[in-house]
Amino acid sequence: DTLAKVSDDYARRYSFNTAIAACMELSNLLQRWTDTSPQGRAVLQEALDVLVAVLAPIVPHVSHVLWHTLGHAGAVIDAPWPTLDQRAREAQMITVVVQVNGKLRGRLELPAMVGEREAAAAALADPGVARYTEGRVVRKTVYVPGRVLNLVV
Repeated sequence: DTLAKVSDDYARRYSFNTAIAACMELSNLLQRWTDTSPQGRAVLQEALDVLVAVLAPIVPHVSHVLWHTLGHAGAVIDAPWPTLDQRAREAQMITVVVQVNGKLRGRLELPAMVGEREAAAAALADPGVARYTEGRVVRKTVYVPGRVLNLVV
């Protein structure tokens, strides 16, 4: 989201203050990064590369030093502008809140494109939800895709 926002701020809006604010938000998130696995380190490296690259038009000298500190040989000003991969922005899994008769009874981690039938089947199989629906007929299901599933019994 930072890359999309900063790119739009530079190219269309000419709004540098909001671009810097977006970079500060990313910087705050990266300070709390705790994943030390090789994959987590690669994600952190990529995020830092993007952060330094998008700051280069505003603070070129500091960005140049940071670029070399991150292990790049050339100048940051010669690096191509980072590209946004829309597929990376899409969530693979979502959290669906499950209600029985309007009362919260559970949360399920489901694939992002789950349909009503699959969500209802997963909810009924969940032990926390099953104890409120066991022996009762589900009269109606109300599903707001990606958000909430309400079972009326």
